Amino acid sequence: MGALIFGIAPPIAGSRFAVSAQAAVTCDRKCLSGLMDSYLSALQAANPGHLPVASGVRYTLNALAMPLGAGLRGPVGAPLYRIDATDPVNGQVASNVVLTENGIKVILFARLKQDGGQISEIETIIIRPGEGQRSDPEAMIGTSAVYAQPASGESRTELVAAADTYLSALALAGTPEYRSPPFAPGMIRIENGITVQPRPDGHPPPSMDQMLRTGFGTDKLHVSDRRYPVIDQERGIVVAIGVMHVKIGPKPPVPPGSPPQPKAHAFERPNLTQVLVEFFKVEQGKIVQIRATMFDLNDPHVTTVGW
Repeated sequence: MGALIFGIAPPIAGSRFAVSAQAAVTCDRKCLSGLMDSYLSALQAANPGHLPVASGVRYTLNALAMPLGAGLRGPVGAPLYRIDATDPVNGQVASNVVLTENGIKVILFARLKQDGGQISEIETIIIRPGEGQRSDPEAMIGTSAVYAQPASGESRTELVAAADTYLSALALAGTPEYRSPPFAPGMIRIENGITVQPRPDGHPPPSMDQMLRTGFGTDKLHVSDRRYPVIDQERGIVVAIGVMHVKIGPKPPVPPGSPPQPKAHAFERPNLTQVLVEFFKVEQGKIVQIRATMFDLNDPHVTTVGW
């Protein structure tokens, strides 16, 4: 666990962080985005001074509760990539970010909840290259225009239903009970910056529906502890958080005389548990894109995301 790299002081009356209780009731998109700006700036400054946190603020990093600011490994840089989802109804905002930590590009997910104009919850996931789950933060740098497009009128219930249908379909992949989630044509899923690659024969990669319909061989997946804390109705984005359970099935025997098999990845061990965060973009009731942040829970004693 890293050291505490910044301290937090309560807001000072008259400062730009001192927000009245009345303002908290109407903390709109701009207000929530400003809180996220302040949090990301605090990571960079290492001594933010007047970040508006509640006295009992709860902070987790990679599913572990710890003192605010602990667990980071050196100086943090400005965001190189960022997608926001803002939910004034729930008083929450979430960001999917690429930035540098001690000079190394990492993927960061942050969720903030405000109460009374102060930040009461901070949920953070950091994906560091080479630590279990594969990632490619370099591939994410730039902008994602699709997430900036205005929504097409879906209700909050409809947005959550689209996301939940996909998560439920994972458990039925490769079975007769599988039914296609509401995917838009050309829908793509990007996992820690990585997309499905073309086949070796040069043919295009399978669609997400084709992969789910085929299944994952003998491996079985399901997502528990699902939450939808941020529903951005103005942009048609819903943020889902849960625990991904991957039960690795038996592999077929290697025929005699076959070349040596590559060493298994860390994420290919039995009964893997992962934190799963997915930003769903929905248009006309269809899932247009999914951007996922996934973190391996390597500690066998940690089996939840901490919320």
